Amino acid sequence: MRIVFPFLIFLSITKLYGQDNVYTTNGNKIIATVSEVLDSTVVLGTGNKHQKINKSTILLIEYANGIIELYNTSEKEMALQHVHKKNRFSDSIKTNLFSLNTLMICNGDIELAAEKLLLTRKLGLGVFGNYSFNKYTGFMNAMLLLLSKAHKTYDFGAYLNLYFNPKNPKNLFGCGLNTQYTGFNFTSILSSQNQNFIYQAKNAFFISNTVNLNYTHFLIRDLFIRFSGELGITYLNSTCKEDFNFRIYRNTGYSYNTNVLPMLKLNINIGFKF
Repeated sequence: MRIVFPFLIFLSITKLYGQDNVYTTNGNKIIATVSEVLDSTVVLGTGNKHQKINKSTILLIEYANGIIELYNTSEKEMALQHVHKKNRFSDSIKTNLFSLNTLMICNGDIELAAEKLLLTRKLGLGVFGNYSFNKYTGFMNAMLLLLSKAHKTYDFGAYLNLYFNPKNPKNLFGCGLNTQYTGFNFTSILSSQNQNFIYQAKNAFFISNTVNLNYTHFLIRDLFIRFSGELGITYLNSTCKEDFNFRIYRNTGYSYNTNVLPMLKLNINIGFKF
């Protein structure tokens, strides 16, 4: 049931959606959904119908999430009279994102992320931190299940994102690089004689480097939801490397000295911009 929780939040938020308002240079207002912005035209959707409007006839578009996009800037003062006073053009240039990773809540973790959008939303520079309240190893930290009585305590890191469509006011598609430090504790095998093992509690860490793909959708006003996935490698430090190798390969009859393991992470972040 806990896995469904973030999706219920998303569904409840999306019910609040309104349509976009398109104001034309002749004073008309068209209520529709902007489905695509092309070089010279804008595609509007109303129900099952779609129509194209030349950009030269559009004064401005007021999106459902509060962003205002001007097309004929020479008539800027006239444009602002068509929208509500609380909707400001400055909404479209808010470049700070703050969010909570709702998928990690299902694992008993609290993970917060903050990102700064740079170069007119072409680049994003962010940091994140996570603290685990779960005394057991959950599915989001499945790699630690290889060790005995392992428990992740915290992690933190930074990331750099490159966005492919920075001018789109509703959606951002991007990719990036992540680096993450994870601290945890586990029970290490100190020695073994005739299959009788002696254990010792240890603190350890590993560092992960991943690449990510992400999709961000801006909801009403300043809210947004982001789906992302990461794939990369984890570097084992000397404290835990021997235990990882022993537990991975103990049934093969061979001795290995692996320094890295694969890393996979999924994220669903809900937050706001400011």
